[in-house]
Amino acid sequence: EGCELFDSVQVIVIQAEDIDAGVDQEICRGEETELEGLAFGTVSWSPAADLDNPSSLNPVVTTETTTVYTLTASQDLCTLSDSVEVSVVTETNIDGNRYTICRGESVEITVNGFADTFRWRPENTLSDPESGTPIANPLITTSYLVEGTLSTCNLDTAVVEVIVEPLPEAYLPDSYNKLTGVDLPLEIQLPTGGANYSYQWLRTDGLSCTTCFSPILSIDTSGYYSVIITDQETGCVREDSVFVNLLETCIPELVGVPNIFTPNGDGVNDRLNLITNTIFEIKRFQIYNRWGAVVFSTTDLNEGWDGTYKGQDLPSGTYVYYLEAPCELDGTIFSKKGDITLIR
Repeated sequence: EGCELFDSVQVIVIQAEDIDAGVDQEICRGEETELEGLAFGTVSWSPAADLDNPSSLNPVVTTETTTVYTLTASQDLCTLSDSVEVSVVTETNIDGNRYTICRGESVEITVNGFADTFRWRPENTLSDPESGTPIANPLITTSYLVEGTLSTCNLDTAVVEVIVEPLPEAYLPDSYNKLTGVDLPLEIQLPTGGANYSYQWLRTDGLSCTTCFSPILSIDTSGYYSVIITDQETGCVREDSVFVNLLETCIPELVGVPNIFTPNGDGVNDRLNLITNTIFEIKRFQIYNRWGAVVFSTTDLNEGWDGTYKGQDLPSGTYVYYLEAPCELDGTIFSKKGDITLIR
């Protein structure tokens, strides 16, 4: 009669990724756990002996030995399978990690393995000694002992080490005095023996260099100059600043004289040196004992006193110094005097 009839059928193609037996699990002996399967159609698990309902996607497992369970799903002409392992252990198994931070920083620490409860020691530098991931902020390198327990399993211990790298051992003085019209080196004090540091000055106006440890300030200004110091080996960073005080006259404070030094041969503070980056020469620097006798005299700004007189060590005690230096502004002479304590 010229009629046309139509019909359709849907063919569903099930992919391999349409079945998932879940992630591997670890339980303590005597415990039970629930499998977490995902699939289409009719499902079954094998072996079925340890399962409360092997035809369910989420059967409860009770087993005394490590077992691999296979999930099979069937729908029409398609059958897919996937497996999951349930490991049975008698004790907790955790391993420690190692972390590295810079002094003043903190880090979240943890262990490898599985545990339900934790106990960390020492506690004083941890945010929560009973957390699985406490925040640690030690000031020195510290080894943390952690006890971990997984359910009914015996506990296990591990050591987590946090290595604390020091900040750069470089610094600026609190202030520098700058004479009007006289260039001023902003010198960073470095540790004995030097260091592998890099520098970045944050205020750059008037500086001869913005990435060196001793740039020259050539403009007449007062204010703070800050620098970021980075240890190239550890990556640790510290920031320091110095206040530049602009002067129109010379004052005794242009030259600093330490009031204590310890010439005992330990390599630290063994020599008394004048401290200045504004004055470039002196007329005389003399040190007297308590009877007024001169025990040291020099006209060299860079020559320090080692605490001896005629090659002999002088005893501990208080000594008096007198200093004369020319003013870079007008050539006039200014003086300074005070006490020095020698300690052996």
